[in-house]
Amino acid sequence: MLAHGKLIKKSNPNAFTVFIGPCIAKKQEAFEYNTNEVINEVLTFDEIATWLEESNIDLKNLKEENFENPTDINGASFPVKGGIFSNLKSVSDIYGYQYMQADGVDACINILEALSNDELEGVCVELNMCEGSCIGGPAMPSNHPNCYVIEKRVRDFAKNKPVSLESPTSITIESSDLRRTFKEKPIFMPEPTEEEIIEILHSMGKFKDSDQLNCNTCGYKTCRDKAKAVYCNMSEITMCLPFVRKKAESIRNTIFEYTPNAILFLDPDMNIIEINPKAEEILEVNFEDVEGQNIETLVGRDILFDIRLDKSAVIHKKLCIDSKDICIIFEMSFIKEENVYMVIMSDITQEEKNIKALNAMKERTLDAAQEVIDKQMRVAQEIASLLGETTAETKIILTRLKKIAMD
Repeated sequence: MLAHGKLIKKSNPNAFTVFIGPCIAKKQEAFEYNTNEVINEVLTFDEIATWLEESNIDLKNLKEENFENPTDINGASFPVKGGIFSNLKSVSDIYGYQYMQADGVDACINILEALSNDELEGVCVELNMCEGSCIGGPAMPSNHPNCYVIEKRVRDFAKNKPVSLESPTSITIESSDLRRTFKEKPIFMPEPTEEEIIEILHSMGKFKDSDQLNCNTCGYKTCRDKAKAVYCNMSEITMCLPFVRKKAESIRNTIFEYTPNAILFLDPDMNIIEINPKAEEILEVNFEDVEGQNIETLVGRDILFDIRLDKSAVIHKKLCIDSKDICIIFEMSFIKEENVYMVIMSDITQEEKNIKALNAMKERTLDAAQEVIDKQMRVAQEIASLLGETTAETKIILTRLKKIAMD
């Protein structure tokens, strides 16, 4: 980009140079190495698309025109894989280099490691960090086509473009103008000890070699590489799909095993396929003895009537099983995604016994109160009777005394 900018400025010093593409690295390149401002601005395709949208400009409504200045046809394949070296065959013939191409982060790392280890020689390598080369850059418009579709379009364009518009050109430029000094920017990462790696692996639920799946889902080649990244604060323990899944399953299993409610899973025919320990305790059964049996054998047929007619129905009823001397809240629903019935039973036997005991105590209290009332009534009647007899005798005596006094 900077070399091209120098050529433009050399032929037209007053030109305002703008680079447009899908590469965000060009912004850094222009900022860090653009000492003479040979590139005045860098815009991405994504920024251009946003700009056009905000300006209400639709390219489909505009007339297609050619550029004022034709460009070299040899540069048409630049943005696709191998495009940089596609026109350097003569150079390879002169110097004897074999050209190789790598695109994508992993591919670039692999080929650089091979070069660093002296496993490759006599090669000139085209490295593209973006998969698919420049057309796979991160700053493409959000609605851009598939990368391979874009590649075909670019290659067809380069192949079918009229030579009259883009003729090969010969450019002479002093080598000093293209010289750049690169500064080494090594990143030194702390190296964990073997004990620290093992400790991190254990925290990820990986205690045996077989637990290290090396699935690459987290973005690292091996679980050990992942552990090193965690040590360097470049990743999180929870960014491990098998670990998260295993932990979620462990939590589900813990709930299933230790919930205070009985849980049963039934197949579409309502045959028992799984029960938890609490169900074994409440129903006084062993899973091995009831596996495959129909739920009717435990709770009867009547309570299942509604859900047999309609799987979307939800049962929520109180059920007393006399044969087992228990009372339960029976809940049952169909899980469509798993094609199973789920039954949850809450044991309310003790609550029912407490209610019955309370009612019995109330009845005894009422009976005792009624007995006291009746007794009080009898006492009152007896007292009234005695008072009546005494009053009559007193009246007779007083009448006699009155008569004697008057005589």
